Amino acid sequence: MAKENADGQEKSEEATSKRLADMQKKGQVPRSQELKVMVTTMIGVITIFILGGYFTSGFEAIFVDSFQLTKADTETPDKVFEHLNRAYDDTFWLLIPYFIVMLIAAFWGNTLVGGFVFSKQKLKPKFSNMSPIKGLKRMFGTEGMVNLLKSVLKATLVGWATTLLLMVYLADFIHLAEIDVNAAMAKMLDMLGWFSILVTATLIIVALIDVPYQLIKHKNESKMTKQEVKDERKQTEGSDETKRRVRQVQFQQAQRRMMQEVPNADVIITNPTHFAVAVRYDEAQMAAPIVVAKGVDQIALHIREIGENNQVTIVEAPMLARAIYFTTDIDQPIPQTLYLAVARLLAYVYQLEANPYGKRDDERVVKQWDIPDEMRFDADGKHPDDNER
Repeated sequence: MAKENADGQEKSEEATSKRLADMQKKGQVPRSQELKVMVTTMIGVITIFILGGYFTSGFEAIFVDSFQLTKADTETPDKVFEHLNRAYDDTFWLLIPYFIVMLIAAFWGNTLVGGFVFSKQKLKPKFSNMSPIKGLKRMFGTEGMVNLLKSVLKATLVGWATTLLLMVYLADFIHLAEIDVNAAMAKMLDMLGWFSILVTATLIIVALIDVPYQLIKHKNESKMTKQEVKDERKQTEGSDETKRRVRQVQFQQAQRRMMQEVPNADVIITNPTHFAVAVRYDEAQMAAPIVVAKGVDQIALHIREIGENNQVTIVEAPMLARAIYFTTDIDQPIPQTLYLAVARLLAYVYQLEANPYGKRDDERVVKQWDIPDEMRFDADGKHPDDNER
């Protein structure tokens, strides 16, 4: 059964990327303490094995210096404390490499699941964690039971490993007092080494169980209700009213840019009043004529007005105007099937511009253009059944 939030709504939706990012900023990422303990212990054991000779010789020198006191040293308390302070300092510097390795191991082990995250919010005191009621809920809740089971499992595995080791080394352990001190110390170190290896192996088993559990737990905790998903979408994308306003502003900006290109057009083709399409062609830069502006009704009227104010030739060719309007977007070339008609139109426009005082006969010229059947549209953008040319 899916978890519920404070309002009783079911958390059935997977967390969005924004929700996961917000949780990460708050330091809410999956963590496995068992993995950290396992990694730290394993690296600690390996470090001891690698630096065993270094530690042995170092401690031997410290013991020799500490316990080989002269009679004068024993009679002077300050001299004794000098030996102790020197032993303390030497031990500290001897163990510094080990401490550094363990610090790095603890940091690295903690980031293996969830990655490195620094959150200031985690540093702030959270007084709700001091609540006895919440403490009891954590202790006797699901998380408390899981931690109890992990503790029982670790104790069982460590106990099993210890028992196994004692069974193997029992005879040697009994006879330790009968052998040379150096040999006894070597045997004890060997036993401790194997014990460390077995303990680390048991921690690996616990970590392999805890890591998937922590990942599943974090995934369930990050789930959202349907309402939370809707609210987040509104915050990200804005409300419907805001989106309409944005679309309106974008449309107005596009209209302004489009109108700014009308004076650069070579011809404006009209329907004559309902549709208007402005076409431009630059033989040096374009493979085909492009549509720089188009519109219906008020927008068409505005295109015509701008064209008239900027001496752009306007030609009434209803079928061609509708064909271009319904098949070509702004800043796109006209379809190939309209190349011939538009080429003839531009040739006619160039003739008019070359002889501005000549007689215009748009209707006769337009009737000479063949518009393919698939390019014939009525005012609603549908193919009419008539044979209008």
